[in-house]
Amino acid sequence: MKKLTLIGLLVFSVITLSACDLMQEYFEIEPTAQTTQLDDRSMQEMMMATRTHIRATNLGVQVDLFNVVAGRFERMAGTSRGSGVIFAYEEGYYYALTNFHVIDPQDYARATYTVISSHLDASFEAEVVFWDEAKDLAILKFAAPEVVLPLMDVTTRETIPLTTDEFVLAVGNPSALTSLVTFGEFIRLARVSDVDFPVLLHSALIFPGNSGGALTDLEGHLVGINTWTSRNDDERNLAVPLTEVLAFIRAYDETLIP
Repeated sequence: MKKLTLIGLLVFSVITLSACDLMQEYFEIEPTAQTTQLDDRSMQEMMMATRTHIRATNLGVQVDLFNVVAGRFERMAGTSRGSGVIFAYEEGYYYALTNFHVIDPQDYARATYTVISSHLDASFEAEVVFWDEAKDLAILKFAAPEVVLPLMDVTTRETIPLTTDEFVLAVGNPSALTSLVTFGEFIRLARVSDVDFPVLLHSALIFPGNSGGALTDLEGHLVGINTWTSRNDDERNLAVPLTEVLAFIRAYDETLIP
């Protein structure tokens, strides 16, 4: 009888331990392929919607430079091109951010400014109304077309700082491309030699022509304005942080943004 009891206990123990192993393996199983695909699909849908929106708020910025030749203005070679982002509307005008180094006429006698909306496939004469060389920022103003243009949300992330490895999107107009969107991560705040505030270092690729374009979070809220590089510095993928951008806008006109 004792022998049978011991055998019974042994069999029960083996079954119980096997069940524990099975339960442990079950809870350690990775999510199914279907679940992962659904998550990936949701992420992709969010990014596609954000990409569409930030492309619509993106502008190409063209600067035509002139010097006085034989008593008249003559257009010079070396027209400057960059990017911008529409952030406000007031009394029949849209306002866009860009980099100072994009609109800087340097030593030329005259400069004219044009903004190009790939969203509307149209261009508009623009005026530089405010700038800050130290922040490498400028504001352009242009008459509103009949079609309503979307605005970039510039205030949502004011009190929500970027976190390390947070996903970011960059939009701009490098070379012959328009409204190119790239994807990466925020790395850290960085110091560069000729800027007196920390700048955003990120891994979303930017190229010549991206200067002045928006850097956003996954939901399309502005977190910075991309600048190719600071003077005398070789670092890439840098952006002016939102705190500096908002201080700059409010220095021009506090009524433009909430």
